[in-house]
Amino acid sequence: MSQLFFVHFPKYYFDRQNEFSIDFAPPLPFEYVVDDGKCYVTLVRYDENNQGDARLWHKMGLQPGLRMISINDKSLTEEFNKLDENGQVDATTILTQDMVEDLLVHADTDKYIRIAFR
Repeated sequence: MSQLFFVHFPKYYFDRQNEFSIDFAPPLPFEYVVDDGKCYVTLVRYDENNQGDARLWHKMGLQPGLRMISINDKSLTEEFNKLDENGQVDATTILTQDMVEDLLVHADTDKYIRIAFR
């Protein structure tokens, strides 16, 4: 005999994902990984480049699990992982670790690197 079990959460809701940008002076205070064409923050070094405030990066919203969506206004979501004429992702446009590192190297010529997260 099987039983049916229901759970009701009347105050449960989903927040809309917020997008925000942070300007970083090199080197970056976090590590990232590119997985399945998306770039995620994996580790935040809260004690680096924090201007004397140990909670600076946390206050600004930087935390593991965030997705990087642009580097110096170059979109990682629109300019990569493009679809071909068959509706499949074109293998030559899939975002890779090397592509992200190239963007960061070219962005490193400025005084800061602006990275947007979602």
